[in-house]
Parts: sequence; C-alpha cells; structure tokens
Amino acid sequence: MSNIFLLLTPVTYWLLIVMWLFILCFYTVKIRKSKSRRLFLTLMTILAIDAFRTLFESLYFGAWYTAKAGLIPQVIETVLVRPEMVIIPKFVNVIAAAIVIVLLLKRWLPEEERF
Repeated sequence: MSNIFLLLTPVTYWLLIVMWLFILCFYTVKIRKSKSRRLFLTLMTILAIDAFRTLFESLYFGAWYTAKAGLIPQVIETVLVRPEMVIIPKFVNVIAAAIVIVLLLKRWLPEEERF
C-alpha cells in the first residue's frame, strides 16, 4: 500500500505542474491583451505571481518526490533535500507575497478608493 503513495505523490505534483503552467500562461496572455481597467490588470498580475509561485514549488517538490520514488535519478532528491536547497521555495514564496502586498497597497487600494 505504501508503494501506491510513493508513486501517487510525484504524479500529483506533476499534475499540479501542468495545471499551474496552464494557469500562468493563461494569465500572461490575458494581461498582455488586457485593455480594461487598472484593477483588473492588477488582479491578473497578482494571480500570475501566485501561479508562478505555485508552479515553482510544485516543480521543486515534484522533482524531489519523483526522485524519491525512483522515477528519476536519486541524486536529485539528495540535492533537493538539503536544508540550503529547501529554503529556496520558501524564499520564492516570501518574495511573491511581498510583491503582492506592494501591488495591493500601491495599485489596488488607491484605485479602489476612487469609486
């Protein structure tokens, strides 16, 4: 039974990777084509940042668990499991959150107050 979970974890991550890659591409195309209000553009930018963050984390942990399952070289898990490497997705998460907060404070709130 544990073998099924060993394989199910990387499969789930790779499914997340494909799904978030689609979402990120969708947002990017919509942002470029958007001629609408600033609020919509800000929201789409925030969603794209979150999609990138989620995609990055899914790629990182997807590669980790895929290597752990033995589907790709074990050396990948050995590298990704090190504490100095595990912090990278957390830094990406912090940076993404900081950018979103700045966008909300600088672009969303001032625009919303005009209504």
